[in-house]
Amino acid sequence: MTDVTVIADDLAGAADCGIAFALAGLPSFVSIGNSPPPDSAQIVSVDTDTRRLSRDEAARKSGEAAKDAYRRGSRTLYKKIDSTLRGTWPPSWRPPSGRRLSTAAVNRRW
Repeated sequence: MTDVTVIADDLAGAADCGIAFALAGLPSFVSIGNSPPPDSAQIVSVDTDTRRLSRDEAARKSGEAAKDAYRRGSRTLYKKIDSTLRGTWPPSWRPPSGRRLSTAAVNRRW
C-alpha cells in the first residue's frame, strides 16, 4: 500500500521529492505519465505536468491525481509546489470531495 503520494507540477519536483524519500530508505517510485507504481512502492511521486496549464486545467489534473491516489489506497497526499512559487499552485490544489486539506510550507536554504 502507498503511504504517501506526492503530487508535483513538473518532473523535477516529483523526482526531488521521490529521491528524498528513497534516500531515507523508503521504497519510492516516480511516475511519469500514467505509469503504474509497483506494489512495493510506499512513496509514489507523480508528475502532473501542470505548471504551464491554465488554472482550471491544472486544478482538474491535480484533482484527478489526488482521486487516483486515494483509489490506490494512499493514506497521505503531499502537494509539491515550486520553491519560487511558479505555476498555478494556489487554485490547482483542491482536495477531492469529502477530504480535508492540510498545508505545509518548507523553506530550504542551500
